[in-house]
Amino acid sequence: MKKTLSRALCSLMTVMMVFCLTSVVSLAEDAGQWNSYRGNYQNNGVTSARTARTADEADLKWELALKDSTDWSTNVSDPIQVNGTVYVAVGSELWAVNSSGEVTGRGTLEGAIGYTCRLMQAEGKVVVPLSDGRLQCLDMDSLKPVWITDPVVTQDQEGQTRNHQALTTITYSDGLLYTGTAYADWSSSYSGVYQCVEVSTGRIVWQYENTQAGYYWSGAVCVNNAVIFAGDDGIVTSLNAKTGDLIDEMETAGGVRSSMVLEGNEVFFSSQNGKLHRVTVGDDGTLSQHEEVAFAQSSTSTPAVYGGKVYVGGALGPEQQYAGVLAVVDASTMQVEKTVNAPADVKSAPLVTKAYGDEAYVYYTANKTPGGIYVLKSGADEGEDLFVPTGDGQNYCLASIMADGDGTLYYTNDSGKLFAVASHVPEEGGDDQSGSSSESQQPSQSVPSEDDGSVSSNPSSAEGSSSSSASTSSSTVNNPPTGENSAAFLVVGMSALAAGVAWICSKRRNREA
Repeated sequence: MKKTLSRALCSLMTVMMVFCLTSVVSLAEDAGQWNSYRGNYQNNGVTSARTARTADEADLKWELALKDSTDWSTNVSDPIQVNGTVYVAVGSELWAVNSSGEVTGRGTLEGAIGYTCRLMQAEGKVVVPLSDGRLQCLDMDSLKPVWITDPVVTQDQEGQTRNHQALTTITYSDGLLYTGTAYADWSSSYSGVYQCVEVSTGRIVWQYENTQAGYYWSGAVCVNNAVIFAGDDGIVTSLNAKTGDLIDEMETAGGVRSSMVLEGNEVFFSSQNGKLHRVTVGDDGTLSQHEEVAFAQSSTSTPAVYGGKVYVGGALGPEQQYAGVLAVVDASTMQVEKTVNAPADVKSAPLVTKAYGDEAYVYYTANKTPGGIYVLKSGADEGEDLFVPTGDGQNYCLASIMADGDGTLYYTNDSGKLFAVASHVPEEGGDDQSGSSSESQQPSQSVPSEDDGSVSSNPSSAEGSSSSSASTSSSTVNNPPTGENSAAFLVVGMSALAAGVAWICSKRRNREA
């Protein structure tokens, strides 16, 4: 009997330990890391952060001018956020920005980024797509270069060598990066390459060439041993993720400039003809059960899937003055439940918070001045203004929104500013303790001087404020913080608990023997 009770006690303690460790892992995953364009390797923009639900709960924490608002030659990437540091590419530099909106480091890129640029963090490195189709990798802490790939080139009809553009979402899985390129002009693409790159070395593992169309804004997901993506020809392609060998293809009507979003064993994506698609992916990477539904006249938006609903943006036709829409689609039946009007084309990928139980809140932008943030509450018939920029911060907006663990929303628009919009959601059963207080809000930060490489800090703080130097040379970059320690301490604590459980069980077994 004693032996049975002892074994049961040890088993129970082990189960509790595993549960605690799983919770720690979940805590780390939900701690606000935003490693890629949509924050995770499923490309599904869903967060558990308590983001602001109304304009009254939202405040501008700070805004950072990444370039002059009249500078149309310098491009700005979508930001990512890792361990409390926001990374954003500006022209031919990679910037690190702390939670107060101060530039803590700048690394030099080998070339300029394109109009669209989606960063990726993996294995302590930040990977930046450049305008000529190359990928450049920099160390996340020092911002020093690690490797760079060769340009992807093609020959046009006149025999001239042309560089591809690197505009797609980057996907990471098992030490490998997946990204596409396009040889394109303002209206169409003519060829493209999807390639697999080893993140540790930059070695090209394989390339898949499409001689008919390119990969423009689209992005892949990995499902088991397959990598799934689509391009401007509307063909969904499944390749062996390790070798690049073709597994399956499926034709859809309409070019695809949406990233694949993985939910279970299904991928969701939009097409340029305003349709939402769902395709089932088999364990072996085969494609089947294609369903589609029209919700707009056009779309390049990457969907978000949560609570049995799919949220996706697009635009209507000339009869409706090309007004924008955010559609809500039943993920099971693929029927449109409602379309919500927007001021202009919703090219952005929606962001959904699951922090409020059955009530989902969806955040999106529209490609029209003032270039602010809109929010839709599940069940509502129209979206509301959450945040409206002022002054020279107003402009058009293609960019998508990301969130950190505190519920702060980050995004850019064509003004060249990076906005941080804090959340002041009252804690359950208590006063407002989330987000940043009015005293902690930062005013606009200035553009770093090209003369001395410095960034001016909060001008309203008479004391305790110093200019944060950011050299244009990566060799003098101030290292950004490398991590939140709470999850690490919890892991250490759980490991100590595991050792204790093992020691107790061992002693009990020895005595009973």
